[in-house]
Amino acid sequence: MQKSKLLSELEKAKKLPAVIVEGKKDKIALEKLGFKNVICLHRNGHSMYEVIEKINCKECAILTDFDRKGKYYYRILRKEFSKKGIKVVNSLRRILSRENITHIEGLPTFLRTKYKKLFFPHTALVFSTICA
Repeated sequence: MQKSKLLSELEKAKKLPAVIVEGKKDKIALEKLGFKNVICLHRNGHSMYEVIEKINCKECAILTDFDRKGKYYYRILRKEFSKKGIKVVNSLRRILSRENITHIEGLPTFLRTKYKKLFFPHTALVFSTICA
């Protein structure tokens, strides 16, 4: 079975030194998917600019939500990282946008629904038996 572009980009993003998200639920959602280097913008009372200052790597992904606030954070982060010479990897964000995902915290549920056979392979037999 050929891996989808979405799953492929998720695997690539897991290898990045930093993946920036808005909140704790977003961080937990990505960690459920195997991400290790997730940095939460709103943690321990730090401002967004304090978080930006602490990030010192060559490239990162910004996975803020796709609502008004998330897009606002994305624009600021992208601009500030550009000033610091940090490359923002946007490929996963573009795919998530095309898939109409609005909140990162819902990504695990979306993936389970879209790729049911990959996440629950034992149910494939059940579905094929019922539908036959």
